[in-house]
Amino acid sequence: MAEIDSSRETLLSDAKPGMVLAEAVLDKAGTRLISPGVELTEKSIHALKQRGIQSITVQPSVTEDGHNEAQEQKLQRLDALFRNSLDGEANRLLLDSLRRYRKMP
Repeated sequence: MAEIDSSRETLLSDAKPGMVLAEAVLDKAGTRLISPGVELTEKSIHALKQRGIQSITVQPSVTEDGHNEAQEQKLQRLDALFRNSLDGEANRLLLDSLRRYRKMP
């Protein structure tokens, strides 16, 4: 079954903090500025405007069930990133802190 892509292109002037990028944002030279899956902040929107970015592709807004699913995916991504570096206490503490932060509303 084919997955329907419900992402949408949005003018950067209409972007709001909390929107999630569906595609990487590239500058004119093709350099990646922000990766897909990153949640926009006031600071990142401002930085993109300073770089002359006109539009971005964002994921659709999420319902409560979708929010839970997205949150779980973020936690799984953290676990994957740290899977080979949990030997040290500092890395375990960092992962625990990041997991708690990701679970915040």
